[in-house]
Amino acid sequence: MKPNDIALIYHSGKKPAIVGRGTIVSAPYPEPVDGVSKEWTQVDVQFLDKLTQSIALDQLKNEPRLAQLKLFRQSRLSVVPLTQEEYKILIAL
Repeated sequence: MKPNDIALIYHSGKKPAIVGRGTIVSAPYPEPVDGVSKEWTQVDVQFLDKLTQSIALDQLKNEPRLAQLKLFRQSRLSVVPLTQEEYKILIAL
């Protein structure tokens, strides 16, 4: 991720869903997980907007054009890259 990239905000709780969008406003920088570690990085995100309607995980899984979405294969990732085509499909749902 780099500044000015668009990020989708995904809630992963009881009702997993994409709920909004944000803009990346910083370059990655070290996140001190245990006060010492430099293995993790973080970026700053500025809220852009809330989606008119949340896009539930079930809805994503039922969209054949999103079958290769990395979120389905590695659901514990905090950050999942999207192709331009995947982004256009998601926003149109």
